[in-house]
Amino acid sequence: MNEPAGISKRDGSRVARRDHAIVPAVSQDGNVIELPYVIAIGASAGGIEAFERVFKEMPKDLAAPIVIIQHFAKDFVADFEQRLSDAIDMDVRMITDGMPLAPNVVFVSPPGYFVELENRRLCLKDRQQQISVYHPINTFFQSIAQQVGAMSIGVVLSGAGSDGTQGGLAIADQNGLVIAQEPSSCRFSAMPQNLVSSGAASITLPPESIGPALERYLRFGESIEAIKDVRLSTTTKTGLPLVYEKLKCSHGVDFHRYKQKTIERRIQRRMCLTGFDSIERYAENLLFDDEETAMLFRDLLIDVTNFFRDIEAFERLRQIILPDLFRFDGSEEIFRVWVCACASGEEAYSIAILIEELIREHDLNLKYQIFATDVHHDSIIRGELGTYAAGQLDGLSDECRERYFHCEGGNYSVVERIRRRIIFTTHDVLSMAPFAHIDLISCRNMLIYLNRNAQQRCLGSFYYALRPAGVLFLGPSESANDYGKEFESLDKRWKIFRRRERDTAPLQLRDQLFDKLAAGQPSLAIKSTSLAPEKLFALYDSLLSEMLPPSVLTSEKLDVLHTFPGAEAFLHIPAGRLSTNLMELIDEQFKSSLQAAVRHAIEHNVVTNYDACTSSGPNEDTVRIIVHPIDSPAFNETHLLIHFDVSAGTQRGTITAETAAPAMVRHIENLEDDLGHSRHNLQVTVDDLHRINNELQVVNDDLIVANEKLQSANEELQSVNEELYSLNGENERQIEKLRRVKLDLDNLLQTTGKGAVFLDLDLDVRFVSRIAAELLSMSATDQMCGLELLRNRLGCPRLHEFILAARDNATKETFEASVDGRCLEVEIAPYRSGDVIDGVTLLISDQ
Repeated sequence: MNEPAGISKRDGSRVARRDHAIVPAVSQDGNVIELPYVIAIGASAGGIEAFERVFKEMPKDLAAPIVIIQHFAKDFVADFEQRLSDAIDMDVRMITDGMPLAPNVVFVSPPGYFVELENRRLCLKDRQQQISVYHPINTFFQSIAQQVGAMSIGVVLSGAGSDGTQGGLAIADQNGLVIAQEPSSCRFSAMPQNLVSSGAASITLPPESIGPALERYLRFGESIEAIKDVRLSTTTKTGLPLVYEKLKCSHGVDFHRYKQKTIERRIQRRMCLTGFDSIERYAENLLFDDEETAMLFRDLLIDVTNFFRDIEAFERLRQIILPDLFRFDGSEEIFRVWVCACASGEEAYSIAILIEELIREHDLNLKYQIFATDVHHDSIIRGELGTYAAGQLDGLSDECRERYFHCEGGNYSVVERIRRRIIFTTHDVLSMAPFAHIDLISCRNMLIYLNRNAQQRCLGSFYYALRPAGVLFLGPSESANDYGKEFESLDKRWKIFRRRERDTAPLQLRDQLFDKLAAGQPSLAIKSTSLAPEKLFALYDSLLSEMLPPSVLTSEKLDVLHTFPGAEAFLHIPAGRLSTNLMELIDEQFKSSLQAAVRHAIEHNVVTNYDACTSSGPNEDTVRIIVHPIDSPAFNETHLLIHFDVSAGTQRGTITAETAAPAMVRHIENLEDDLGHSRHNLQVTVDDLHRINNELQVVNDDLIVANEKLQSANEELQSVNEELYSLNGENERQIEKLRRVKLDLDNLLQTTGKGAVFLDLDLDVRFVSRIAAELLSMSATDQMCGLELLRNRLGCPRLHEFILAARDNATKETFEASVDGRCLEVEIAPYRSGDVIDGVTLLISDQ
C-alpha cells in the first residue's frame, strides 16, 4: 500500500499524515481492535435519496466504521435501516447506547437522540435533556473531531438549514477530511452550500463519487488534490452532469429543473452545429470554450417573444382585467407589475403600452411600476435599451408606433416616459426570492419548459408575490390548476388567474371604552351684594399696586402670565418675534441672578432671594430678586411670583465706597452659586445619561437573548420541517409499494382466472375482484351490499353457515353454484393476518 500523501488544510497547506493512526474499537467477539478512521455521514431533507446514491457506489471493505446521522422521523427509521440492509452488502445496525465501533459496519442513529463518541463507544444523549437546538450532525462531527482528530471524516449530504457546518469546521481544524455533496445534485442544497461557504469542505462531489473518493483516500493514501484531479472523469460518465455543472458555474442556472428531453434536444443541436459526435467530448470542450457555453445557454432559454403576442389575450387584459385591478379609492399606492422571463422586453413594453392607453382614454391619475426580469443578462441589456428593428413592430398600428416609439436610423426606440417606468434586472425565480405586493404577474410560456416540481415552485412564488386578488397571466399552454385553492380562473382560454383571498379573517381587536364622569359640586344660590366684577378687578389692581413691589407672575417654565405695576421698569421688548418668556424679556443685567434664584426656588420649593447689581452711568444700585413658588390644588404645576425689590439696597446715587464693595462681593457670590448650580445640573445630566445608557444596554442584551431564542426556535422549526419532509417521502414510497402490491394481486387473480371476495371479521364485504364481479353479475352498487346479496346470487342457503365454519374453525369449505346458467365452484377459506384469522376469502371459478 502507498504511504498517505497528507491531508489538505483549509488554508491550502499540507500536513504529514500518520500511517493510519489508530482508533480503538471492539470486535464482535469482544476483543479490542484497531481502526484507522471514523466516517460520519450526515443528511436531512432529501437525505434518503442521497444515501441511496452514495451507498450504490460505496466500497464494502474500507476497514472503517460508517456512522449515519439523519434527521429521521420516528415512524420509519426502522424501515430505512431495512432498506439500507437490502441495498448494500454491508452490516447495518441501529445504534444503541454504549455500542462499540466495528469496521465495515454502517451504524444508523435513532431519531430523537444525539450521538457522541466516548471511550471507544457510541453513546446516545436524549434530545429532550439538551438545551441546544437539535443539530445532531454538528454534535457527532464535533465528537469525533475531539476523539480521533485527523482520523475523522465528515460527509454532509442534502438538507435544509446549517446542521453540519460547525461540526465540519471542528473536523477541519483537526486536519480531518470534510466532503460536501455537490449542491447542484441535492434536493435541498442549504446544508452542503453552508459547509462550502464556511471554508470547511475539502472537496465537493456528487453522491456517486463519494464512495470511490473515500476508497482512494483511505485504501490508497491519495491526497485531496489527486482526488480532485480525477473528479472530472467520475462526473462525465454520461457527459450531461458536466454540461449542467458548467452552465451553472458560468451563468448560475440549474437546468436539472427543466424538462430533460427539451434540454437534450437543444444540446444535440449545438453538438451538430459544432461538429461533436459524443456528449463527453462536447462537455469537455465546454470547460475551455466560454463562448460556446454562452451560445448553448442562450439556445436553452428559447428566447421567443414579440409585441402583444396573442393579441386577444392582451385585449382581455385591457378591457376587463386591468380596469378591475386599478384602485380608484384615491390611494397613492403604485400599481406594480412583474413580467417574469421577459426576454428582450417586448412583453413588458406591451403591458406598459396597455396601461398608458387606459390612462389616456380614461384620464386616470395612476402611477405604475413594471419589474421585468430574466436569467439571461444579455436579454436584460437589450430590454433596457428598448430599441427594436422595424420588423419586430409589424403587429403594431401606425398610431401606436407614433405615440410610443421614435425612429432612429431604421430602428425604433421606446419613448423615454415608458422606459422610466420599467426596471430591468437579472432574476431567477427558481432560486431567488420573489418581488412583493405585486398587482399583476405576467409569466407567459416559461412554465412549459420546466419540470413539474419547478412549475409548482414558480407558482408558489407567484402566489406569495401577489397582493390579495392580484392577477396571474400565463401562456395558453400553461395552467395553475395545481393551485386551485390559491388561484381562481378568470379566463380558461387565455389562462388568466386571480389570487384568492384568505379564508380566515384577520383577528378583530375590540377596545372597551369607559367614560369617566366628573362629579360636579352643587352651586350655592346666594344673593349677591358685591360690586360689579369690572369694578372689583379695578379695586384689586389698586390694592396690589400699593401692597406689592414690582412683580411678575409666571409658569414654571417662566412664561409670563401677569405683570404687576412697576415690573415694566425691569423688562424690555426685544426686536424680532415676540416672546412671553421672562428670560427673553428681562434686562440682560438681571438674567444670571434670575436664573439662579428660579432654579433654587424650584428645586427646594422655598422662597429664594438673590441680589443683582445694576449700573446706570457712574452710579450703581442693588436690586433684590425674590422668587416665591406657588403650589395651588387647582393647577397641576408650580407657578412663580417674582419680586424686584429696590428698597433692599442703597438708593440710586447714594452708594459709597463702603457699600459698593459688599454689593460686588454679593454679586460674585451669586455668580459662583449660579456656576455651582450649573455644575450640579451638568452632573445630574451626566448621571442620567449613564443610567439611560445602562438601561439601553440591558434592553440590548434582552434583544440579543430574544433574537437567539427566535433563531433557536426557527432552527427547531426547520428541523421539524425536515423530518416532516422525510416522513412525507417515506409515505410516498409506502404508497407506491401498496400500489405495486395491488397491481400484483390484480394480475395474480387475472392469471388464475379466479374471482375473489374478501370479508372482514364481521362478514361485511371488503373487496370484490373484477372477475368475481363478472362471474356473479354484480354491479358497482351491488358490491357495496352485504352477505345477503352474495347468498342470493350464489343460490346457496348454507352460505352463511359455511363462512362461519371457515372463520371460527379455520376450515375450508367447497360447494358448487349456478349463476345465470353457468356452473361455478366456490371455495371458502379463512383470511389470515399473520397467525390471526382476520376475515374470510371466497375464491370463485368457472367450471
